[in-house]
Amino acid sequence: MKNFYLFCFGVFMCFILLFGCASTKLKIEQSQKNISVTAKSKVSVNFYNENSSVLTFWRRIDGNVEKGKRFSLCGGSKFSLFFNLGFKKPFTDTVKLLPGTYYLDSFQIGFNPFILSQRGHFLFRNGWDEENNKPMYLSFRVEEGKDLVLPKIEIVAIPIENKKGEYVTKNNHLIVKMIIDAKSCDNLVFGDYVVEKIFKKQTDD
Repeated sequence: MKNFYLFCFGVFMCFILLFGCASTKLKIEQSQKNISVTAKSKVSVNFYNENSSVLTFWRRIDGNVEKGKRFSLCGGSKFSLFFNLGFKKPFTDTVKLLPGTYYLDSFQIGFNPFILSQRGHFLFRNGWDEENNKPMYLSFRVEEGKDLVLPKIEIVAIPIENKKGEYVTKNNHLIVKMIIDAKSCDNLVFGDYVVEKIFKKQTDD
């Protein structure tokens, strides 16, 4: 009789384990169906000034409110920055990004041995026009699963006439012109701090 009770208890425990595993598997399958996997896209950029790459900092913005973490493209390595060795020659930098709008938060142009940039530490700069909900300089849109290659863009700071080494600023931000190596680019949105945009026919290197 004791063996019969043990047998029944064993069958009951097996039933509980099997039911639990099936229930867990069903929940996992249901949760996987509810999860939408967002694919990242490759984005390639090349920002430069004459013979040097321009270090650019970018942020993702969601609904003109929530901003993502800053990340850098082009320019040079942290080692070169720390020892003030200047930036690399112009090159194409590629990164994988989630879908959304990305704006140019700040940038640094290397004039050896000096660096030209907006005033203040880059972590406290802001390239988004809060009042008008648009970029001060530049933004582009990334679509899910679609790679994006932006044209080469030269960033040129506007110098103050008759004042050597000084540049036009507005609210501590440099005023620039941008020379875009393309006939046009619908993916780019320019802000008010870009006072001149020059599109030129794309040429092979």
